[in-house]
Amino acid sequence: MLGYKNSTGLMYRIKSNGIPEGGDISHLRTCRSKIFVVNGQEVNITTAAHILGYDQSTLSRKIASLSLPEGSDISHLGKAFYTVNGEKMDIPRAAAVLGYDRYWLSKKLKRCSVPPGSDISHMTPGKRRQ
Repeated sequence: MLGYKNSTGLMYRIKSNGIPEGGDISHLRTCRSKIFVVNGQEVNITTAAHILGYDQSTLSRKIASLSLPEGSDISHLGKAFYTVNGEKMDIPRAAAVLGYDRYWLSKKLKRCSVPPGSDISHMTPGKRRQ
């Protein structure tokens, strides 16, 4: 209930905090990681970050900025990946490979309704008018 793997760790915390026998130990919870739902499965924040294509700190900040409580379904926060020259890439990397500004590429993909996972190798910038 308090999150300890065995009684040894809990006993150490009780002794180091000087709690007498029969005293309240409910405040001795371990720092367990937060649990969220991703694709119908309950996973910790580290696993969720890996599945969604983020590092843990970025996903934590994103969740905090959206004020999502622990246990929320965060499947919709996944990064959009596209295929460029046979390689799976996120928008900033795909933009660099194709020669676009990442904001412009993102806007173009939305305007053309290109679903994530699509091959966008053919989307090279055209010649600009002078």
